[in-house]
Amino acid sequence: MPRSLVATVCLLLLSLGGASAADTPPPDPGVTADGVLELRPVETPPAPVPLPALPAPPATLLPVRPDGGLVQPLPPPRAVLHTVKAYYVGYAPDSFEAVRRYVSAVDIVAGQWLAVSAGGQLTEARDHARNDEVRRIVRQAGRRVYTCVVNAGFDRAVLSAVLNNRERRTAVADRIVAFVERKGDDGVDLDFEGVRPGHQDGYTAFVRELAEKLHARGKELCLAVDASWDGSPSPGYDYRALSQYADSIMPMTYTFGPGSVPIAPIDYLEKAAAKGTTLMEPRKFMIGMGVYGRSCDLRTGRRTTPNSAIIRSLLERYAPEVVFDPETLTKRFRYQDEGGREHIVFFDDPETIGGKLARLADRHQVGAVGFWRMGQEDPSLWELIQVASARRRPTTAGLGARTGAWRAWPLLNWAGLMSAPPGEVAL
Repeated sequence: MPRSLVATVCLLLLSLGGASAADTPPPDPGVTADGVLELRPVETPPAPVPLPALPAPPATLLPVRPDGGLVQPLPPPRAVLHTVKAYYVGYAPDSFEAVRRYVSAVDIVAGQWLAVSAGGQLTEARDHARNDEVRRIVRQAGRRVYTCVVNAGFDRAVLSAVLNNRERRTAVADRIVAFVERKGDDGVDLDFEGVRPGHQDGYTAFVRELAEKLHARGKELCLAVDASWDGSPSPGYDYRALSQYADSIMPMTYTFGPGSVPIAPIDYLEKAAAKGTTLMEPRKFMIGMGVYGRSCDLRTGRRTTPNSAIIRSLLERYAPEVVFDPETLTKRFRYQDEGGREHIVFFDDPETIGGKLARLADRHQVGAVGFWRMGQEDPSLWELIQVASARRRPTTAGLGARTGAWRAWPLLNWAGLMSAPPGEVAL
């Protein structure tokens, strides 16, 4: 998860119930005698919240060649993916709306629903009815549901209290398994953040125990792990050992570097992929990608993470020149706000994401991607993903429009790529 979003998530997790460093937690009236979380009855789900209308983009974002055609920095998308995972969060209405609209483009929806306390108790995210409605939508589409489990507050003290205590590890694993069985979920996405060398043995033992119990019930385990800025797994994660037990491992490679830099330059992703596919079977490696941008105030250095709707609104308001950087496979623009302060915004769109996926597939055999998170993306991303996962196919009719008929946002006419008769397909 992006560190810039920790404040928001911490508010969520505080509402779930804070972690305690004590070895023996106080009695929890919502926990049954066997230590499994007591769930509230499911209520009638509220009506879906419609997404706000987005402003129109500027007329042209790409530079124009002397002959009048638009410069096309990247080739069109093609089929490179076998697995697509995307995260759902209950605290953002746009996340629910994205699941409702675009679930058919993914294979797995991982709902961030459970937090583990230092005492080993589980707390479910509020709005249980909405969580179960997400499950119903995903299953109805024939896709898989994972429960994403985090350490409460992303607190390392929680990890130390749970991972370094054998009895507590077993109790937490049993409670997680009981929860996903009760909910009928297909697996678990384990997002324990802040794992360090002192946790390594306990973390590996916990993953082994949890995986064995899930696999015995026909369920899966994915690990979301921290990554260093050189692409290596953060200290505390042993890829070779963990890949023996987990079904997939995803480094969260979308919070790169200090300063005014993109969240996921291609060289960072390639380094992570090279290390991951060397230390485990390539089919188990999943690259993590963010679908938000990074805005930097050049005077104060303050960084924020605008979603696609905010980026669109900035483009409409200030009409800046958008620059494609072939070194990072990202795009950027600058603008000056009403207070006279300069900002630079880095972002990915379906075009750059498609280019990154193709590069990773060609050079490192990466065929799986996990997106943080549903609701932050430009909706046309899912058209690209339909092509990249071979659910839809690009066409020569769409490609023939390159000389000037592209939409300004998201820069490529992905809808046109899928509009020609089947006989004109060119993969």
